[in-house]
Amino acid sequence: MPDHSASLADPFIVRPAVLWEAAEIFEVYQKAFEQLEGRIDPPTSAKSQTVESLSKSFGRVGIAVCVLGETIVGCVFFKPDGNGLYLYRLAVSPFHQGKGVAKRLIAHVVDQARVEGREFVALNVRIPLVDNQRLFQSAGFREVSRHCHEGYDEETFIRMEYSL
Repeated sequence: MPDHSASLADPFIVRPAVLWEAAEIFEVYQKAFEQLEGRIDPPTSAKSQTVESLSKSFGRVGIAVCVLGETIVGCVFFKPDGNGLYLYRLAVSPFHQGKGVAKRLIAHVVDQARVEGREFVALNVRIPLVDNQRLFQSAGFREVSRHCHEGYDEETFIRMEYSL
């Protein structure tokens, strides 16, 4: 009888990123954040990112990628935030959205926080991005506060935390 266990294995793998992947990470990041154009104010800072500036992040912050075969389909950045980790720049290629890639990347950051003995994982999400808020809530995050960007009088983003 043939062994079909390999076909049941998760085809997505989350792992730490390596410097030589910076251009591919940048491409995924840009395509994902292009979808936000015109939906959020102030605009995302993703447009100011370059392959060079992304490359400089290696060694200074945590960067993880989700791969399908040899293709990067998502990425996430994270860095220390007091007694926690701050999760940011979570991006999934448009073609792979809705397939659990974001949840896998979020789980990676939560696991990293546990390994480091952190107390929480925090993130900021824009108020108009209700689907993103739902995603984070379904992953165990809860709203802790609302804030406005510099120069804005109205709240523009929500801080959410996952307690460990």
